[in-house]
Amino acid sequence: MVDDAYSVNGQVLTGTTGGSPAPMTYQFLNAGLRSVQRRLRNSGVETLIREAVLTGLTKTTSLDPTVRVTLSDTGYFDGVNNFLVPQLPVDLIVPLVIWQRPTGALVGWGQPIPQANDGLPSVTTIFNYFKAWEWLNDAINFNAASQSLDLRLRYAASTAICAVDSDPIPLRDGLDAVACATAWQYLLISGDPMIADKVEAMLGSILKDMSNTYSRKAQRGSHRRQSWRRGRGRSSGWL
Repeated sequence: MVDDAYSVNGQVLTGTTGGSPAPMTYQFLNAGLRSVQRRLRNSGVETLIREAVLTGLTKTTSLDPTVRVTLSDTGYFDGVNNFLVPQLPVDLIVPLVIWQRPTGALVGWGQPIPQANDGLPSVTTIFNYFKAWEWLNDAINFNAASQSLDLRLRYAASTAICAVDSDPIPLRDGLDAVACATAWQYLLISGDPMIADKVEAMLGSILKDMSNTYSRKAQRGSHRRQSWRRGRGRSSGWL
């Protein structure tokens, strides 16, 4: 993309011969990789959605129903005590859906925990289960619970960075997109801005094709819009 293809006798992004790749090579490459991921996530591409099961979110020892518990990158806070585990997955960008069940219970996960849009609900007692969750201060916050719980967490994820030449591009069918994104950022600084604009337009076209591929897959699923009416007859419909 920048007329500097890598070989055993060449350095990426420098055009010189001999030695290892230039230090800025991986900076541009991983910046391009992150840029592609952000655009694909915003387009709803499912390949960047993952799930994890987190166990042992212990019950709170507090008697205050207003206490909140938090799950963060540094561990779990039960309203009184801090624990190093469990903690958020290291590749988590933002949580999407969360289910719960008692720790060790061999039962289904049931319905997802409601997400609170304007702060956790006010409660007057501590329940057996988490009543709601919210994403605040880069942590998942819950109302406290009176029993230990396990979580099934679906989240938007980031891929691993590239650190050596043998690392694969961790996006299915994403090689051309990452190449364009890498070249675009390099050309903005070290090349011709007009060429950079053309490369960025090429990147947009590739990402659109990738997003359309996933959209076609989603359209093959069975999706039925829920009716706003219940039954028939006067005053039996609900908005």
